Amino acid sequence: MAPERFLRAEEGSASIWGIFVILASSMVMGLAIDYTNGWREQTRMQVAADAAALAAATRLDDLDTARQTAIDVAAMNLGDSGMVAAEDVEFGTYDPESLEFVEYLSAGLEAEEVDAVRVWPRRTAERGNELSTYLLRLVGTEAFSIGANAVALAPPAPASGGTERPACSSATFLSTGHIQTGGGNSFYGDTCIHGEGGVATGGNDYLQESVRFSAPSLSQIYLAPYSPSNVPPENYKVERSLAPVILPTLSSRWTTMWNTFWNSTATTYSGPLLPDFMFEGGPARIVRKSGWWTVQPGDVQPNTIYVINGGAQFAGNVQAHNVAFIVNGQLGVGGGNDLHFEDFFVFADRIQLAGNITWGPRSAWCDADAFSVYLFGRSALSMGGWGKAVSSHNVLGVAPDFNPGGAMTASGIYYEFSNRNASLGGNISIGAECAGQYLESHYGRVDVPGPPVAGSGPRRAHLVR
Repeated sequence: MAPERFLRAEEGSASIWGIFVILASSMVMGLAIDYTNGWREQTRMQVAADAAALAAATRLDDLDTARQTAIDVAAMNLGDSGMVAAEDVEFGTYDPESLEFVEYLSAGLEAEEVDAVRVWPRRTAERGNELSTYLLRLVGTEAFSIGANAVALAPPAPASGGTERPACSSATFLSTGHIQTGGGNSFYGDTCIHGEGGVATGGNDYLQESVRFSAPSLSQIYLAPYSPSNVPPENYKVERSLAPVILPTLSSRWTTMWNTFWNSTATTYSGPLLPDFMFEGGPARIVRKSGWWTVQPGDVQPNTIYVINGGAQFAGNVQAHNVAFIVNGQLGVGGGNDLHFEDFFVFADRIQLAGNITWGPRSAWCDADAFSVYLFGRSALSMGGWGKAVSSHNVLGVAPDFNPGGAMTASGIYYEFSNRNASLGGNISIGAECAGQYLESHYGRVDVPGPPVAGSGPRRAHLVR
């Protein structure tokens, strides 16, 4: 073969190989991009399913109304996309032992026996609303079929007799400034959002009738269109003035704690500065560190107070239980998933713990009588999440500058802050889990007197799947 011909042959081989590499790279890139997009959409559908099921579960005395409520709430979160039709809202019973939902007609039950609802958002080829791909269409995959489902139980029947309970037991957001909520939220139970400078909602929210927005003047409360639209805005508005009780003490608390834990030679502690869960194994040991600490899985041991003169961040897969972090600097997340903080205390200058985090107990949070997580930021507290995997239960947070983020489920939460204009984010489901739960705080809390009610607390639906 002549040299020139040989070279031409080699060039041809290189060209074919290059095309193969480009195609392979495109497939890998397409899989990553389209998988991420599919995961994000599935998370959005799951949050919408949760909100729709919870809303419908409070209307099970009239199944037609319950079905329409579920469709309306789903539409607020998903738009007019055909993801939730009438047949996607099912009624039946739920067995907590077998974890099975049984449709009531197939089980031969009457409508009066229904105690659960299941909602199935779907994007399928049959509906013509599959999720289109971006790069995978180059290799023949033009769309994905995805779905989600949620089951919610009806509220328990109220007990006989009447008791007076404190208000705002499901969730409290208390600001000395103005609060603006994002859109597409679902607020349930005894949730209170108070701004001394006023409150405004972003619209497309679902508001259970027991939810309250408050400010010193009713003229400072603006509610954008919400569902159910037949409940007048006056039902949700309360004219009152509330002042935080923990926020004004942050500076003095920090000085006391830093002197106690850093400016001393003590090796253990079991006093009143920290919550009782820190001492379940006896006096907590004190570990002091200087500089920057990246906390890896296995680094954090229970019954320990970590005092850091510098800063710290959590890597992925870190579990922190019965632990305190006192940080003269910033505490944050460096990346990674599956972070879980329970019976956890933090006092830092800036707390930036947004991401795929489980705050508080993973289960049985309704059995608790005290907060499980305390987050004190001397200057700022930022949290929030990336979707269904993020939950906040039995959490108390205090900071001058508060950013809770969005896209999470939460109950048994209490926050004090003083942003001039604070935003609560969107796509949040708050206050839906525990009936009558009122959590004690080791550091006090604002107790708003509540009205006499039948039984031990408000009736609320709750998710089981």
